[in-house]
Amino acid sequence: KAEAVYAILPHRPEREVVLNDIEARGSVRVALLGSEAPLQVTHDENRLTVRVPESLPYSQAYVLKLEGVV
Repeated sequence: KAEAVYAILPHRPEREVVLNDIEARGSVRVALLGSEAPLQVTHDENRLTVRVPESLPYSQAYVLKLEGVV
């Protein structure tokens, strides 16, 4: 079973979320919990950038599940 790191976003993300100090261990998988929408992810050195869909439903918080990172 893959271990996961969770990023909790207290506000609706605009176009993208940038997470610093994220180290990849091979392929990185990112999912927005509660959404089936695919996310575009780029990893550059220790920075992970996640593009989020424009049509996110309202939520009090948003959670990204990150797999393959440290």
